[in-house]
Amino acid sequence: MLPGMYEFHFELGHLIFLGGFMTIGAVIGATLLIALFRSTRIVTVPGGAKESTEGVLHHVGHTLLRPLAGGTLKISLDDLGTRLLGRPDRMRLPGIGQRITEGADAVKLWRKQAAATIVAPVSGTVVETGGHDDKWYLRVLPDATPVEGENLMGATKVRSWLTSEIDKLQAVLSSEDLGLAMADGGEPLPDLPSAVPDADWQKIYSEMF
Repeated sequence: MLPGMYEFHFELGHLIFLGGFMTIGAVIGATLLIALFRSTRIVTVPGGAKESTEGVLHHVGHTLLRPLAGGTLKISLDDLGTRLLGRPDRMRLPGIGQRITEGADAVKLWRKQAAATIVAPVSGTVVETGGHDDKWYLRVLPDATPVEGENLMGATKVRSWLTSEIDKLQAVLSSEDLGLAMADGGEPLPDLPSAVPDADWQKIYSEMF
C-alpha cells in the first residue's frame, strides 16, 4: 500500500491511506521529540533563572543541592517550592557558622501569614546565607558528600516524584481553586498564593514541605 510496494497505485483510495499513514507517523515523531525534550529539560530556580540539572540533587523537602568548587553546596528551593511560596514576605535563616542537621528545621519562610518550614537536606555548617533575590538561601559545607538515597534524588528519579507531588497539591487544593492555580498543561502558576489568596496556605505548606 506504500509507493514502491506491490499493488500501490496513485489512486484516491491509496492516496488517502498514504496521507493517514504519514499523519500517524508525524504524530508519533512529535510525541517522541516532546518526550525527549521533557526528559532533558532545565529547571527553574528562584527568581526565574534556569540552570542545568547536571550534578544537582533534589531533596524531598523541595530543596535543590548544587555542588560548588571547594566542596560546598548551595541550597535553594526547587521549582514547585518556589511556586508554592512566590516571593516570601519575610524569612528566618541560620547564622553563618551555625550547624544544620539533615531532616531538622533549617529555614523558615512566611507568605500571607502562613509559615513554610524548610528542613535541612544535609548536615553541615552554614558558610554563607542568601535570599530570594540571590536564587538560593544557604551555602553549606557538608559533613559528607551527599549521595542519592531515600530523601535525595538525581535527575532520573525526580520527574516521577514531582508528578506525585503535583498530584498531592491537587488533592490539597479544592477543585474550585485548582482551575486558578494551574496553567495550561497542568503546571502550577508561578505565584500560587497570589493566584489562590483564600486557600488555607498554612495547611498547604504543612502538607507540601
